[in-house]
Amino acid sequence: MDLVSLLFSFHGRINRLQYWLGNLAITVGGFVLNFAAVLITAPSAQASSGALTALALGLVMLAMGWCGLALQVKRFHDRGRSGYWALAPFAPACMMALAIIGGVATNAPASVVMPQVMPWLGILMLINLWLFVDLGLLAGTDGPNKYDHTPPAPGGDASTPWRSSIGGAAQAMERAIASSAAAAATPVPAPAPRPAVASASLRTGAAPSFGRRAAR
Repeated sequence: MDLVSLLFSFHGRINRLQYWLGNLAITVGGFVLNFAAVLITAPSAQASSGALTALALGLVMLAMGWCGLALQVKRFHDRGRSGYWALAPFAPACMMALAIIGGVATNAPASVVMPQVMPWLGILMLINLWLFVDLGLLAGTDGPNKYDHTPPAPGGDASTPWRSSIGGAAQAMERAIASSAAAAATPVPAPAPRPAVASASLRTGAAPSFGRRAAR
């Protein structure tokens, strides 16, 4: 799997090493992009420089969220489960957002809003802990599962999509060896027997004579 598929694709599966390397790439890349966005947009003297900086930072955060979600989906595939489990943190996050928006809309004090937010924050922390253990520490399923997307090898079985081209070459070699063995096992017709030359003496049972014919 190349870097683009690792960070942006929601298909296939990855192991724990690829998962942690992908998260490291997202962290480093996000830091570099955020720093570059601030350097490019902040020095502008225009009044919209602040909005432009916020837009650039928002786009970087959106890309980082997409990549992180793609890693989690593929890691869930490796664990043999649907990638929709990666959406679990969004439920408590939405409830927290609704509580905060409702408090702002009604001008409710923080002492009223925080008791509504804290339970959902605790649930969100538990879900993140579960994701850390399940995706980052536990091994994936042994062997292929239904989330493999490697195309079958030429001449291979379509029900085993994890076979590579090496397996197809091995099968072709086995077929060639079997054909050679079958050709070698084909019985070779025996040569026709040479016709027996029966002499007159052998046909009559008389002893052969040499020299002149014997007188009667």
